Parts: sequence; structure tokens; C-alpha cells
Amino acid sequence: PPQQPTPTQPAPQPTAQPGGGGGGPGGFSTYVVQRGDNLFRIALRYNMTTQALAQLNGIVNPDLIHVGQVLTVPASPEAAAALEPTLGVPTTTTVRTYVVQRGDNAFRIALRHGITLDELVRANNLSNPALIYPGQELIIP
Repeated sequence: PPQQPTPTQPAPQPTAQPGGGGGGPGGFSTYVVQRGDNLFRIALRYNMTTQALAQLNGIVNPDLIHVGQVLTVPASPEAAAALEPTLGVPTTTTVRTYVVQRGDNAFRIALRHGITLDELVRANNLSNPALIYPGQELIIP
């Protein structure tokens, strides 16, 4: 049987799993960084900007997070929206996506959307930008 916490053993904190929001209608939850995650995708999952998520967690370099790192995230869209006055930065974001068409390549997609290839690669965690395929949905940061 599972071990019950003792007075000297703190109870485990709730953790939102990938794709889950966790928590109640307001306040905060936590998210454990998984392999393949980047701050941009985590922010999108919680309807936040990368800047707001980085600021909420005291992250100086948004490109530097590691597997197992525990992030504070809003428990609901209402909680995310309530953060904006506190943080002084826009907290919510609209997700733009693009579905790869036959003949597309990552460089041309980036150029068409006014972003750099590096931004497209990071937003989509592409290990090889030459390996995109028709029907694949890409996030346009």
C-alpha cells in the first residue's frame, strides 16, 4: 500500500502532467518539464506568453530549461489572465499555426510568416528542419 505522509515527511505537491492543466478554477499548479519541452510550448499549453511564464518562474534565459524542472503555472485561464497586472507583461497569447503543404520547406515557411528559421525550429522543437512533412502542423511564434 502507498505510504502515508508522516509529520516529518511533507505531502507531495500536486503536479500537472504534460497536456493537463491541474488545479482548480483559480490560483496555481505546477508543471514538471518533460523531454522535448521548451518554454514556448509550455506557455502555449497554459495560454500564456513565454515572457510571462519566464517571469512567473524567475527564468532569466527562456531557452534554458531542463527536464525535471518544476514550473509554476496558472491553474486556469482565469488565473493566467489575472497575472497580467501583477507581472506587468501581457500574459495571454493567440496561437498561430500553419499546416505544411507539399513543396514547403521550413525556411520558406519562416520567411512567409516574418520569422527566422531559428524561431520556427525552437517553437516546434524541430531536431532537423529539413524533415517536415505535408499535413504537419507547425506553431508560428
